[in-house]
Amino acid sequence: LLVALASAANATQIRCVDTEAKLDAAVRVATDDDVEIHLVQGTYDIDNTVLVRFGGLGATADPDDDLTIIGGYASGCGSRLLEPFTTVLTSGSGNWINIAGGDNSGNVRFESLTLSDLPAFIELGGPFSGGYRITLSRVALQRSPFRAEASHISISQVLALSAPSVSQFRGCAIVMTDMDDIEVFHSVFTGNADKALCTDPVDPSGGWTLAATNNIFWNNGTDIYTRTPDSESDVSLVDNIVVSTSIVPASIHAAAGSLNANPKFVDAAADNYRLQVGSPAINSGSNAALGLSQDIDGNPRLIGSAPDRGAYEINVDDTQIITV
Repeated sequence: LLVALASAANATQIRCVDTEAKLDAAVRVATDDDVEIHLVQGTYDIDNTVLVRFGGLGATADPDDDLTIIGGYASGCGSRLLEPFTTVLTSGSGNWINIAGGDNSGNVRFESLTLSDLPAFIELGGPFSGGYRITLSRVALQRSPFRAEASHISISQVLALSAPSVSQFRGCAIVMTDMDDIEVFHSVFTGNADKALCTDPVDPSGGWTLAATNNIFWNNGTDIYTRTPDSESDVSLVDNIVVSTSIVPASIHAAAGSLNANPKFVDAAADNYRLQVGSPAINSGSNAALGLSQDIDGNPRLIGSAPDRGAYEINVDDTQIITV
């Protein structure tokens, strides 16, 4: 009986949320318990929620447990769409998402969401703690730079689009610091005038690894920008479309399968980053990095001999092409 009570006390709370007031109340649950928030499709202004300052100095609540926010749900949360654009977080007053956990942080996961004109600054763990994870899956960052501070950072099927150059984000669409390992796969970084994917160049921490596979970097100032005090860096780039990198010091790994070619998006001006037929990204990714059964829209991830680079898989099967 004691074991059963303990398990119940530590169970993750599931909250179906369809208003900003309910979002605020659900996020606050992570002060004491793990919470998974199922967010109904729509647009939510975070201005009157604790997401503006959750933890840290001056905060009214601290994120001591896991916080998961998953968008795309239909009314009542009985079903959902996987793609991110149906569920939007924004701020009418120019606020940021600011989550600052201390030594007893939980993990943070965002899935099937769009952050629109909404920078996010998420710090998990103190200087003497570790093991915390920030996960972005099927997330669109529209003009929304993202700073992640955690031991483990996972970025999959993310669209990082047109980030403004903001000093607190080092001019990066996504910047990471105080990490041990980073994985970035099947994502698109485009239209970022300064830098796209960065490790913090001002306060670099050594001993980390970065693995980036099957991504598209296109039309950015600098695609990948890393700095570390170590004599060599541990950056592994496999089967990406990538134009420019600034990796200092040089990596112990040579980039493999890189292409410098127009990915041929359907309509980038309309935020349509699906691939046109004839794109060099089609059927040219690494099978070793699959780990996914569906793309950002929920379509099969593998059609053909290899997955497509980027967040979308299109219906072109090269195993059915016969040359005569």
